[in-house]
Amino acid sequence: MKRKMLSIVLCVCLVMLFCTGCFGKTKLNEGYDKEELLAEAESIIDAVHIDGVEKVLKEHMREDYLEKYPMDDTVEDFENLRTSVGPFISYTQTTVIGQDSPDDKKEPFAVVAVTATYEDGELLFMLTFDLDLNLVSFYVKK
Repeated sequence: MKRKMLSIVLCVCLVMLFCTGCFGKTKLNEGYDKEELLAEAESIIDAVHIDGVEKVLKEHMREDYLEKYPMDDTVEDFENLRTSVGPFISYTQTTVIGQDSPDDKKEPFAVVAVTATYEDGELLFMLTFDLDLNLVSFYVKK
């Protein structure tokens, strides 16, 4: 059940990201600052490396999204990915785009994609923020 929920959440996140060019916005809403978003995303990723996914998401994710988030699967999946790539080296690539929320509210979101390089590979982090810089989505893939 948890795996199924994680799959659904991840699919929704990916669809949001890839459909941006087709249906949503790619330009950031006026309320966002690109540099502030990049700094917040890197700060959260740094904290995840130090404190772990669960603690960081509980501190930074918006409550209404945290309630639906498949925390156990996310923690397990991240730890498996993290151990497979070795020690962190640097952030090598970043992208920031605008996105409307998938619900009827059409709340403006910002999606930050950060490629992190490690000794034995790379991980792509995708973090979605609301206007208050609360996380509404966190996804990592190799």
